[in-house]
Amino acid sequence: DTYQELFHRVQTRRLFPDGKTFVDATPRRDPAAILMAYRARARFTDAELKRFVRANFVVPEAGAAPAPSAERTTLKAHVAQLWPHLTREPVKPVTGGSALAMDKPFVVPGGRFREIYYWDSYFTMLGLADSGRPQLLRSMLDNFAHLIEVHGYVPNGARPYYLSRSQPPVFALMVELCELCGVCQVRDYLPHLLREHDFWMSGNQ
Repeated sequence: DTYQELFHRVQTRRLFPDGKTFVDATPRRDPAAILMAYRARARFTDAELKRFVRANFVVPEAGAAPAPSAERTTLKAHVAQLWPHLTREPVKPVTGGSALAMDKPFVVPGGRFREIYYWDSYFTMLGLADSGRPQLLRSMLDNFAHLIEVHGYVPNGARPYYLSRSQPPVFALMVELCELCGVCQVRDYLPHLLREHDFWMSGNQ
């Protein structure tokens, strides 16, 4: 574990109401230097430790929900308004952080869920298709293809702590959806489809 007793202390003292908060934090400097600075001080009160964490990490906050419209609207229009709020830019991992690489923009569930999840994203992609967002639809597919290239399968979610498990395999459905929407052809993703199939048929899950 990168942060060793610092991680244990932050989590067991429950400095943050959500145990996912600290594991998703991004270090502001070299992780080894942070751990050294922590060890250089014998004791921390909870308040002091929380200040130390915020000084040394970018602590994620739950995104604020978009303001409700004063006008009546349709469900489809409401969903369309959510896409910009839930879309994230590509991610380049940093040392000591917990985000997996995302080469293209992607859509997250929102709130405490700041990364993509496997089969949840299929239903997100159905919404993107219905909303007429082909470019973002293709970006989502390419991100999952990249995960298969790197890991041999799609993990439960785009964090290292999800790498030990997956979810019901729906990559083929994603590819089919994108082909139906005219943003790709199945043969473009045949290597990824075969590799994921091999993973699930290997019996090593």
